Amino acid sequence: GTAIRTLDQLAVQLRDYYLTKVHQFPIVAEYEAEEPMQMSMAMASSGCAFLRYLSFLDFRHLAEHSAYRRAQAFAISPTGCRALNWGALCGACLELVSQFTQALLQLETPAPAARPLTTTPEASQTLADSYLRMRKLAATTTQATPAYVVHPAPSPEPAPQKLSRVNRVLAALKNKPLILHFISELPDVKSRLLFADCQPLIWAIEGLCLLVCASKREDKYGVVQFSLPNILGALLELDQVLERHSKRCASLRRPNSSSGRELRLAKTLKAAVTAGIYQITITFQKSIGSVDLTSENKRWLQQFLNFVR
Repeated sequence: GTAIRTLDQLAVQLRDYYLTKVHQFPIVAEYEAEEPMQMSMAMASSGCAFLRYLSFLDFRHLAEHSAYRRAQAFAISPTGCRALNWGALCGACLELVSQFTQALLQLETPAPAARPLTTTPEASQTLADSYLRMRKLAATTTQATPAYVVHPAPSPEPAPQKLSRVNRVLAALKNKPLILHFISELPDVKSRLLFADCQPLIWAIEGLCLLVCASKREDKYGVVQFSLPNILGALLELDQVLERHSKRCASLRRPNSSSGRELRLAKTLKAAVTAGIYQITITFQKSIGSVDLTSENKRWLQQFLNFVR
């Protein structure tokens, strides 16, 4: 017991240490040993969740506090003049946004409920009669067999009437509201589990929007402008899905669940998406209308433009 408690306390102390002292991941790997710990690779990794957690935290930190590292993110490669660093960082963030949006969309389309198999008394009686007729026919067509052949013991005959009665009782109990409350899954369980792990997504959205806004002054080569339609489109789509989800789940929340960690993260995520769209809209207000977006996203963006104006 003492050893387990010591290991648990050590793990908590290490976690607090890493969260207090932000670990810096290199934007550009200068040595081969740094490549596995490069920020874009850590953000896109799926093996270690804690490493991914720290990488998005560092991404959020550099987007606001480190002009030197932002310049590394906006830099282009010497050969080919390609924005490899920005492409990898932006791709990891957009992939996380897309995965969360698709998962939230799946919650909007519930799977069709399975219809219980019910057996009527007439069908049960017909099944019993046919079974008895088959037993009589088998008894009249038996032939003599050698003495050394060992026959297995006859299996007991099933009781269709009893099985049918049990199925009807179980089906009736499942339709009772009190029984259904205990055996069915709560309607907001899946969404709460989804929002429980959205902290890296919040950092990704905040860092991405800060970098987009900073690119207007610091991006010398205009690498961010090429990915602005994808970024803005992903944020607008996520904002619409979050808005529909909040309206759909407003009546499903329990009275004492307003202070849950999942709901706080959900509100923080919605605030991060809305604030990010406002930041981009204000920064690129004069040219935001020429961004290539779908008609639905343009209609959703118009409310932000109306508020800014």
